[in-house]
Amino acid sequence: MDSFTKKLDENVRSIQKDFRNDETLVVRSFENQVEPLMKCCLVYMDGMVNSQQIDAYILKPIIEYQCKITEKNPDFIHMIKKKIVLSNDVELTSDPDEMEQAVLYGDSVLLADGSDQALILNTKGWTTRATTEPENEKVMRGPREGFNESLMENLSMLRRRLQTRELCIEFNRFGTRSKTRGCICYVKPLVKKKFFGN
Repeated sequence: MDSFTKKLDENVRSIQKDFRNDETLVVRSFENQVEPLMKCCLVYMDGMVNSQQIDAYILKPIIEYQCKITEKNPDFIHMIKKKIVLSNDVELTSDPDEMEQAVLYGDSVLLADGSDQALILNTKGWTTRATTEPENEKVMRGPREGFNESLMENLSMLRRRLQTRELCIEFNRFGTRSKTRGCICYVKPLVKKKFFGN
């Protein structure tokens, strides 16, 4: 993505294209309840954010906001930053690379129709556990972390180590009876294309 435009749909399509191989990307579109309806979109990585904080401090205040957009105050994104969201760490950006890094690090990005800027909201909330060294893979130097039974915790740990959109995550179901949910993770430039079509 080279730059933001003032069209929300175009921005969302560009983000989805950039992260097309990562199925943990969540794109949540919504509108406020006052005419004229203001269309917004929240973008974040599943497993990296505090979803309760997103619901209570971002989505609910914007959807329920009752003030009309007037000619004196036409820019909805600035109003959201100053008057609506309840996050204590909000940053305005017009740099798509900064937005991308924020999403990869566990923040949420809010886009609004009619604005070529975005809000980066601190919503980090990945699940962590007590650091324990894997019993079967002891190392002299390096991290003392190991995977556990929770898929999203494991993906969160990978994301914290590899903050790049080149990390691709594809979900699937394995087993004819159990239909166990799993995923394949790979760094796109390092794998042979014949194994992964797109």
